Amino acid sequence: MAPRIVGRLFAVGLFLAVAAGAVVIPAAPAVAAGGVDLKVAVNQTTLDHRVRLDPGEPARVTVKLINNTDAALRVRSVRLRGSVLGLTFYSVGTVIPVQVPARESREWEVEVDLADLGSQATGLLPLEVAVVDVDRRTIASADGTADVRGSLLCAFGLFGVGLLAATAVLWATALFALARGRLPRNRWLRAVRFVWGGIGLGLVAVVSLAVLRVIAPSPPAELAFVLGAAVVSFVVGYLTPRPADPPPPHDRPDAFADDAYTTDAYTTDAYAAGTHAAGAYSTDAGTLPGAGYAPAGAGPEVVGGPGPRGSGWEPYSASGPQEQEQNDPYGRASPYDWGNPHGQGGPAL
Repeated sequence: MAPRIVGRLFAVGLFLAVAAGAVVIPAAPAVAAGGVDLKVAVNQTTLDHRVRLDPGEPARVTVKLINNTDAALRVRSVRLRGSVLGLTFYSVGTVIPVQVPARESREWEVEVDLADLGSQATGLLPLEVAVVDVDRRTIASADGTADVRGSLLCAFGLFGVGLLAATAVLWATALFALARGRLPRNRWLRAVRFVWGGIGLGLVAVVSLAVLRVIAPSPPAELAFVLGAAVVSFVVGYLTPRPADPPPPHDRPDAFADDAYTTDAYTTDAYAAGTHAAGAYSTDAGTLPGAGYAPAGAGPEVVGGPGPRGSGWEPYSASGPQEQEQNDPYGRASPYDWGNPHGQGGPAL
């Protein structure tokens, strides 16, 4: 058991070390194609500062493309887009054909319609301004941060609501299982059960902080929030108490055991006194309607009518001592002594 625990701890530690290294190492800045430089300003604001994008106003994008190659560049369009968690939530652009000769530069300004931006995103989001050639390949791009003034019911906002709902379901399920004692008995499995809720909390934090315009999402920030929440949830799940051992199964007597169909003194006395319903046979296991039954093979004569086949019992008649004696292996004087501890004919079954 000890080597397995040490191996698991080593694997978890290695995973956390790799993830922490990914968080510490900054993301590489976007670079242009070899020999091509790009300078961009949006609404007279360089990408070193926060750029405001209002769906009610077009964005004026100033582009300066420097071609240091030996081939001319044929520009088709300028595109603005933003991605969070690897998903593109807004993308707008305009077509403007421009040709940049070899070893030269061109600068131009273009208006980009942002009318569709309101239904796509809102909050602080990454901004990528890309220059695309006629083959729809990116010639060069520059990155910044955009303050998008969209609607809360946009695609990005609804994405956050969906993450919140899924995270609430994950945590409710885990906590309900904890309260009912239905979590796995293994600590590692319990920890993994809580990790998914922690990942959801990290994703919700990334989207919420972006919508509230606190922090713009970026790969290092996204990984830090998600990994941090997952680690905390893992520890919480690992430290949860072990569920109680299940109770042993209840050993109830077999309904067809030999001692389940013995009568008691009260029933037989009542039957003898005529207060018990005729044609019924009461036992410790309950009252069986119909004719009474004697043990199978008790006598050679079957009396009293048909009985259930395969039940292990044969019908007997309580109409007289003669019939009782034919079915009673103990030779009791009265059929009412059957199973009656007060009877004198023989031991009770």
